[in-house]
Amino acid sequence: MWTKGGRGRCVGRFCCCTLMTAVFLILSILLALALWVRPPNVVVGDLDTTSGSGGSVVQFSSDGLKINLAVNISVTNPNYFSVALNNVKATLKYPINGEKEDVGGGTLDDVDFPSHSTKDIKFPFSIDYKLTDDPNYTILKDLASKCGLGGSTSDITVDYTIKIGVRFLFINVSPSISNSYSFACPIDTSNSGDLEELLKAAGIDINDLGGLLDGSS
Repeated sequence: MWTKGGRGRCVGRFCCCTLMTAVFLILSILLALALWVRPPNVVVGDLDTTSGSGGSVVQFSSDGLKINLAVNISVTNPNYFSVALNNVKATLKYPINGEKEDVGGGTLDDVDFPSHSTKDIKFPFSIDYKLTDDPNYTILKDLASKCGLGGSTSDITVDYTIKIGVRFLFINVSPSISNSYSFACPIDTSNSGDLEELLKAAGIDINDLGGLLDGSS
């Protein structure tokens, strides 16, 4: 069978047989490895209200404010090879008046997790508020109220969606986790001059804050 048809066909049969055997062996090895692959366990933990970026928790500007936060993420890798988080992306929404408005997020790239290990990381993100994104200033007024201007304090609530890009061997998966966090206002109410200045820039009188909120709800 090998030599039938001359030397040229014999060489062709040999090359074809060798190629098919190599492909079969490679596929067999990959499928065997896949039987032992287990997806890493990703747990999104509590919110850390200390600055995730290492700077001030609250940063004011002439047209907005930024609240720097972080969330603790724990990844357990049960495999005999390393796993990489090649992209983690969070989007934040502020629920108010039956709507959910975009108010920031964060990204994290290229974090490796050794085999048979559990590793904790701190994922920084931020509420990034701009006056131009809030024409009626409903979010600003709500933040000011929850931070104690014009009345008592209450927790700030944000909804989050974290999309986690996980790469192990030749496999890429991107699970999403959605939930909400509530936390005390990190703005020092005993020294709230910057927040009052931001309200003034929006044309809001702090003495009328309670009435404005009642009218917007």
